[in-house]
Amino acid sequence: MSYIFYSPISKPFQETEEMLKYAKETCPSYITNDAFYYHHTTGERYYRFYFGNEKDYMLFVLRWS
Repeated sequence: MSYIFYSPISKPFQETEEMLKYAKETCPSYITNDAFYYHHTTGERYYRFYFGNEKDYMLFVLRWS
């Protein structure tokens, strides 16, 4: 099972880079990230960060939400 954190693409890119660095250094179960369209009618775009275990996912959520 994967746990997925959604982050708006509209955030400053530097913050997204910090999120990625944090995930790689702090969350051993971090898998990958990608970008996609979340809502077909509004066209909102999000990054998705994938984690293999709930603990890492929750640590990431607490840090970046």
